[in-house]
Amino acid sequence: MNKQPEVIQAMFSAIAGRYDLLNHLLSANQDKAWRRRGVAALNVPPGGRVLDVGAGTGDLGIELARRHPHVGLICAADFALPMLHIAQDKFAQVAPTFRRHFRQDAEATMFACVGADGLRLPHRDDTFDVVMSAFTVRNFCDLTAGLREMHRVTRRGGQVLVLEFCKPTARLLRRGFNVFFRHVLPRVGRWISRHPFAYDYLPHSVEDFVTRREMEELLRAVGYGNVRSKDLTGGVATMFVATKG
Repeated sequence: MNKQPEVIQAMFSAIAGRYDLLNHLLSANQDKAWRRRGVAALNVPPGGRVLDVGAGTGDLGIELARRHPHVGLICAADFALPMLHIAQDKFAQVAPTFRRHFRQDAEATMFACVGADGLRLPHRDDTFDVVMSAFTVRNFCDLTAGLREMHRVTRRGGQVLVLEFCKPTARLLRRGFNVFFRHVLPRVGRWISRHPFAYDYLPHSVEDFVTRREMEELLRAVGYGNVRSKDLTGGVATMFVATKG
């Protein structure tokens, strides 16, 4: 599996326009529920600063703003600029809604986008109250280095949220999971995305990814504590939450 940064960047840039449709279709809309469960597990202080690493088209940040309308800043970071262009358009559409319905007595949530590689974030140490990532860390060329960078920009006492695909442990679920990821997903993904290999890459990236327990140990190894994980939709996706310090 080719994990060269420029290849992954080009691949996600090429499928940006159909990325949301494929996410909803291929997950049977469960991706929306996974994001809701993830942001519900976070403690976001009033006026807090949040970084979304590998933000894609911005859906995780929007979901966090719905759940925590008192958040001060949501910064979406991604190195696939076509994804961020879509995120910017979404943020522009939802910001007036949040201002009208949630923040009448306070300043509105600020949304920002920054082109950035998750292994070299352009932010100072201890900047964010929450650092989060949905289905991105699996694509890091160096997982430990990426998690260490997320830890660096998390303030002491702040939280990290990672949503990711880990191989299910239940035998029957794992068998169905493998059939879907190896045979159904690549064909549907190629048909809708019109990209020759983007959705061949995805099942390989899941197969090569760490287990749930290994991910917990990596989060501890880079400096996070109080590491917790939870299977979502029977283990199809997994949620990790931890605290710095």
